Amino acid sequence: MDESPCHPHVKNNNWKHADAAAMLCKLTDDLGTPDVYDGVQSGIAIWRGRKVQNPHCAHEITLKDESVLHRCPAKHNDFLYTTLKAEIPADKVDEVTKLSGSISYDPLNTSLTARCGSLEANVATLNLATQIAVGKMDIDAIQKEGTYGKTIKSISCDSQADEACSNHLDTLRKELCDNVKQLKPRGLDYYENAFNDSCDAPDHAST
Repeated sequence: MDESPCHPHVKNNNWKHADAAAMLCKLTDDLGTPDVYDGVQSGIAIWRGRKVQNPHCAHEITLKDESVLHRCPAKHNDFLYTTLKAEIPADKVDEVTKLSGSISYDPLNTSLTARCGSLEANVATLNLATQIAVGKMDIDAIQKEGTYGKTIKSISCDSQADEACSNHLDTLRKELCDNVKQLKPRGLDYYENAFNDSCDAPDHAST
């Protein structure tokens, strides 16, 4: 497309993927002008600062001109990333990343990211990921009971028109924010699953 149909300040948009381009319009309405924007094919838009910290407790929200097919828990496409500043305990990292292929964690940047097709789905995904990280939930129980799919389904509603849906989403956000406060990064410059503080084998390694 030659120009975004929604906002003049995201003009000359030539993104290839219509779903990502539509999300660009929505997020510009909701969050304001992106802090970083590139309208070329395979381009990107990034929002930072207070507009993503409140109410999302996020460090950064990133939209990419991509459409990554994801079939579980239901068929959809991913292109929207929400990143938190949160340190996942070393013994919880495997559990957290088993939640979904949409979850990634950088232990040195202490960045936990969910990539889904909406901010609501990212909130739901990160809520469960941080519940695991703080020890409130267990990945085996989540998988056995299908909790992830149920949680995603619970936010697949119109939060602007449905008060119950809006209240539920607010609850998930509040839980997420509470968990993020418990996962405040300690500022380590090494990853405890790979090394100890002397850059030798990690303390949990077998001898």
